[in-house]
Amino acid sequence: MTDHRPSSTLKPRFSGIFAALATPFSHRRVDEAGLKGNVRALIRAGLHGFVALGSSGEFPHLSWDEKLSVVSAVLEEAGPAGVPVLAQTGCLTTDETLRLSLKVAELGVQGVLVVTPFYYRPRMTRSALLRHYRAVADECPVPVLLYNMPALTGVNLEPPLVAELALHPNIAGLKDSSANLVQFLDYLRLAPPGFAAFMGSGSLILPALALGAAGVIAAVPQVAPRACLDIYRAVAAGDLARARELQVRLEPTVQATGARFGIPGLKAALNLVGLAGGEVRPPLLDLEPSEVAEVRAALRELGLLAEERRPETE
Repeated sequence: MTDHRPSSTLKPRFSGIFAALATPFSHRRVDEAGLKGNVRALIRAGLHGFVALGSSGEFPHLSWDEKLSVVSAVLEEAGPAGVPVLAQTGCLTTDETLRLSLKVAELGVQGVLVVTPFYYRPRMTRSALLRHYRAVADECPVPVLLYNMPALTGVNLEPPLVAELALHPNIAGLKDSSANLVQFLDYLRLAPPGFAAFMGSGSLILPALALGAAGVIAAVPQVAPRACLDIYRAVAAGDLARARELQVRLEPTVQATGARFGIPGLKAALNLVGLAGGEVRPPLLDLEPSEVAEVRAALRELGLLAEERRPETE
C-alpha cells in the first residue's frame, strides 16, 4: 500500500501566471500552427506557464489523438524556452485518466491537472474521489494537481478532502475555479507547506495572491498577459493599491472571455488581439456580431485591439 504521509522533501511547486490555453480550430480541425504561434507570443510576453486541454481548451470536444497533438504542439514551443506545461488529463474513469496522464508525461509535460469525474455525480463521494485521485497519483510519473470546476462538473472538492489528498507525496497542488474565496482560503489554511494552490478566476487574481496563492491558471492571461503579470508583480512588491487599480481595469476583459460569453468570447477575443482563436467546435456556437462588438469594446479599454495597436504580446 502506498504511504500517504507527507513527503520529507518539498513537493515540486509551480507558481505564477499560467494561461489556460484555448485550442484554435479551423474548419473544425485543430489549428496546430495557430496554437504554436499563440504559445510563442505568450512566451515573449513573459507568462510563467501553460495548461493544455483545460476547460478553455475545449477538452471534452477533443478526440484522444487531438489531445496528444495539442500537448505536443504546446511542448514543441514551450519546452525549448523552459516554460512549464501542464496538461488536463481528467476523464470519466480512473483508468482512462491514468492512461492519458501517462501518455502526456511521456510526451514531456511537467505535471497534470485532473478535473473531478462528474457523470455519475451523486456517487462522486469523498471515498470515491479519494480512491480516484490516489490511484492516479500513485502511478503518474509527474506531479498531479487537483482541478475543481463545480460550475461545469457539479462536483466540488471540499477543503478537508483536498487537505487529505495533499498529504500524498505526488499531489502537488490544485486549481480552484469555484470563485469561492472563503473555500480557497480554507484550501490554503488546511494544506501542508509546499502545496501549490492556484486560483482559476481572472477576476480574483489580486485577492488570491494576497491570501498566498501560488498563482493563477485562467483564460484571460492569454488575451491580456501583461495586465495579469502587472497585477502579479504589484502584489509581489506590496503595492496593493496599484494591483487593485489593475484588477478593476482588467475585469471587463475577464467577463468578455469568461463569465459573460465563455469559450466563444475567449475565441473572439484572441482573434481580435491578433492571436489564433479560430472558431468553436459544435455544439458550441460562435458569437453573434453584436456580441463580438461587446468583446471588442472590453478589449479596447485595455488597448488590446490588434487593429488599433500592435498586439500586446509582441
